[in-house]
Amino acid sequence: MLVIFENTNINTKGNKKFTLSVTQLADDSYSVTQRTYNIFRDGREIMQYEKNSTFGSAAELLVGEFTRSRQGKLFVEEFAKNQ
Repeated sequence: MLVIFENTNINTKGNKKFTLSVTQLADDSYSVTQRTYNIFRDGREIMQYEKNSTFGSAAELLVGEFTRSRQGKLFVEEFAKNQ
């Protein structure tokens, strides 16, 4: 497993954190994990949402539903530069 992209974003209010991780698996398929956390004033974080998706090829990965998000668009830009 090789992490090929990872991004963390905290909103301007500082009360939500969004993470996106794209991993290339041993069989050349890809795993995408999206998470959303609530951040409390005392620094605690509680995961509110997690979505895992698997894609069989890079072509499938680039048209996945996650690519419509802000972080997904960043991934597509970065992936295109490295290809």
